[in-house]
Amino acid sequence: MLPHDALTPAVKPPTDIGDHNKAIEACLMELTDKVIEKAHKKIEKEYNPTTGEKPKPYHNLAHTREVEKRMEALLDHPLLETILNSFSPDQWKYLQNYDLNTKPRIIRRLARLMASTHDVVVDNDPVHTNGINETSSGAWVEMEMNGESDHPARPNEMETVKNGILATITRLEGKGTDRYLAQQAPAVNPESIAVDINGLLARMLCDADLGALGSEWNVYWNNTKKLFKETMPTGTLENWKKLLELQIPILKNHAYYTPMAEALWSRIQRERNATQVQTILASGEELQKTYEEVMG
Repeated sequence: MLPHDALTPAVKPPTDIGDHNKAIEACLMELTDKVIEKAHKKIEKEYNPTTGEKPKPYHNLAHTREVEKRMEALLDHPLLETILNSFSPDQWKYLQNYDLNTKPRIIRRLARLMASTHDVVVDNDPVHTNGINETSSGAWVEMEMNGESDHPARPNEMETVKNGILATITRLEGKGTDRYLAQQAPAVNPESIAVDINGLLARMLCDADLGALGSEWNVYWNNTKKLFKETMPTGTLENWKKLLELQIPILKNHAYYTPMAEALWSRIQRERNATQVQTILASGEELQKTYEEVMG
């Protein structure tokens, strides 16, 4: 599990605005700790690749922890502070009820919650079901956040979390991965990173979810094999070949939404991974060998 902030003891009824903010923050910290723990237990029970009720070679707790780790890397990157310092008051509108000292901690907590719960419901084909899993995951988080406490999450916080989860809907077409987010906002560049904090956190979750594309070869390759086995459990050698052929344009054309992600999982590494895949495709022997490894 992620290293969460220590739970804050029960807070006395607030006597001023400062106390009120502290009470809200303490409630959110405790609430999200409980929901993240529940999500981990649910994912492990249902999707463990060997003992789960509905085993998933890819969408299991190992994947969740990978995304959590990548989200932490994005949150810790110095470029994030530069972006946040450039935000106008209007860009903070979803967290306007928190003071300046509190906002960074709230951002981290909501980002962690999104990373931990984005695949808490994966009961359908993740590629061809047009967002059913993401919609269901968002609904699960909302239900748990509202049912775990006498002080449920406020609408703005839940909108931020659900928007981020919906942003991870993946469509494989054309030149690469097309995120739901791309339909909601203009093209992203370092000068115009996000329309508001809501959009920024959604972009960060998308980048954390697909961080394997720009990770070192072993990380990328293991994820690719697991995804094939999950989506095509009886896939043929030809299916495996087609998936690898599809990986070439994805790796070469994918662009992360945030400069933090581009710094962490560079285009150079994505190109290297594409070259490795091309090498495998060029050898019938290697193609057969890797297929047997996946299905074995």
